[in-house]
Amino acid sequence: AFLLPTRPPRHCRGREVGMSGIWRSRGRRRSKGPAAPWRRHLPQVIVASLVTAITGATLQLQKLASLDSAGRQYARESYADKSAFLVPFALSKAVCNLLVGGLADRFGRKRVAVAGFGVGILAPIIVLGAPTHSERGWSAVVFSSLFLGAMQGLSWTAMILTMMDLCGPAARGFASGLSETIGYTAIAVFANVYGSIERDAVTCAWSNGSGPAPGSECLARSGGECAVSDDWKSQCLGECVCEGYTREPFHAQIALLLVGLATCAFVLRESLFVAERERVGGGGGGDAGTKGLMSGIAMSDLRGVRRGTPLFDDDDDARDAVGAGRTNRTDGAGGRSDDLDGYAADTNAAEDGRDDRDVDVPADRATLTGEESAWAGFVRTSFTNRSLAVVCLAGFCANFETGLAWGLIATWARDVMGLGGRERDFFTACYSFVKGLSQLLAGMMSDRIGRKAPIILGLLGGAAALLVAAVGAGWRGRVSVGVGVSPEELKQLQFGYLVLSGVLLGFFTGLMYPVLAAAAADHSPRSGFAASVGTVRFWRDVGYAMGLPVAALADASSTETALVFVACLMLIAGAAVFAGYVEASFGGYGVRTSEPAYSRVDEVVIGTNAVDDRTGRSGSPARGFDSGDRHVVARRTSANYSGT
Repeated sequence: AFLLPTRPPRHCRGREVGMSGIWRSRGRRRSKGPAAPWRRHLPQVIVASLVTAITGATLQLQKLASLDSAGRQYARESYADKSAFLVPFALSKAVCNLLVGGLADRFGRKRVAVAGFGVGILAPIIVLGAPTHSERGWSAVVFSSLFLGAMQGLSWTAMILTMMDLCGPAARGFASGLSETIGYTAIAVFANVYGSIERDAVTCAWSNGSGPAPGSECLARSGGECAVSDDWKSQCLGECVCEGYTREPFHAQIALLLVGLATCAFVLRESLFVAERERVGGGGGGDAGTKGLMSGIAMSDLRGVRRGTPLFDDDDDARDAVGAGRTNRTDGAGGRSDDLDGYAADTNAAEDGRDDRDVDVPADRATLTGEESAWAGFVRTSFTNRSLAVVCLAGFCANFETGLAWGLIATWARDVMGLGGRERDFFTACYSFVKGLSQLLAGMMSDRIGRKAPIILGLLGGAAALLVAAVGAGWRGRVSVGVGVSPEELKQLQFGYLVLSGVLLGFFTGLMYPVLAAAAADHSPRSGFAASVGTVRFWRDVGYAMGLPVAALADASSTETALVFVACLMLIAGAAVFAGYVEASFGGYGVRTSEPAYSRVDEVVIGTNAVDDRTGRSGSPARGFDSGDRHVVARRTSANYSGT
């Protein structure tokens, strides 16, 4: 010991050297660990946010233009006719959401987003090429929503999956909430943009050139005015006709779609393998060989790897054991075994009398390879897994409410209550903005407290919001206000209750909106979580289509009756989630519950000899692919549905 110098040589100062770190830097800062994944990928998070905002903006422009043109330009009278565009929109968006998970896993998030914008451009082209006042014109508006729904299902869902990739499994709620917040904030902002376009581009005139007939109800309600969109009254249907709804808003929409397409094609980067890079390289802390391997993998390099199967195991304990030159296995006597023979030793462990706690090789090939057919994933998410089934029900109810806010309530406010375009747009903006803002908070909160509470609270609160709209603004104020008020005062009070219901509906719907995707990922295998998210979003978006039968119910009875009916359905759905949903591990905080873990054996194709993938021993170079004979290594992924 006395031969050792009292201080390190000058060239060794400031770092650890030799003999297990005898000398250590006196001023060395303690490592803070790797930065959060979203910080490391911040530029691409911003790009994905921009694409999401463009997606939401294009939706708002076409939705409001279709809704207002129904009565003012195409003389549609009933709620069902005016809400008809929601049905093809809902069905195409739902089907695309069902398919987008598998497509995104197979072809990548970027390609799916580019395809979505390419399909979406057809929507404004169809409307711009259609007649402006005939039955064919309205049919073109309804038909164009088919392509809008496909674009929303492909591009928006691809961006949510991209956000989840970039933010990591520990922040899935935050990622989903951030994406939805940005999208719905853009929807809120573009409600006012649409209002400005409408006031500047839309003009109205009497169809007969002379005005309404003397003594008619149209004359009494309109005062003989028919110059701008707010002069139009439902009593003047077919007499006061407006133009411009199918021109300027769709010109703006096609410009936004082109910007989004260019952004996805030239700026957005593929995020499909970001999660694998994070697990292997530690977010920038991995060795050059590992990072070089992962950065060099392209879509065409995956012919030898089963689709949807992780390239590397994430068993942290095993990886730590590798650094110590051993594996964490025990023998029959309870001692530790240093066997590194890999897969062969694992599969024969039971014959050797050892406790095989590492690898279970099932007879089912689907479990062995980690593959799951699209139909099997759909059935598992929709019906087999009880927790996922009630999540699908909650999603269905969430867009049931959204379809009411977009269609029935918005039409009721402007065409029946007589509110102006500014008031209707303000209600729409309040709903969308509060919904977007609450989603970010809800996503972050659910990562800490779980998914069940936000979903239940969202359903119950949404039911209360619909009752506020029905009782407060409905029945001409007889329930909430009473009698003896002037028509102008009644309109102001109805507007106040309507805004209150919009804020409440947006807040409570936003509480559960991002949690649905995160809950689907929690209860799904890592290799198929995108497909489960797509299935949940499928059932969620089918809820838009329910706007049509509810509008038919409003035509047959009253708007208030339809709102009360939907509120009752929300209460029933909340009770179903309370009884049927079981929390899984969530958010990476290490919370484990009674929900069984999803265990499978993944199949990885490597070069030369079969090895234990976690150790990299026995013939095949670690962290690399060889051009020799290809063998299959089966290994168990010891992770539950959340992927933690």
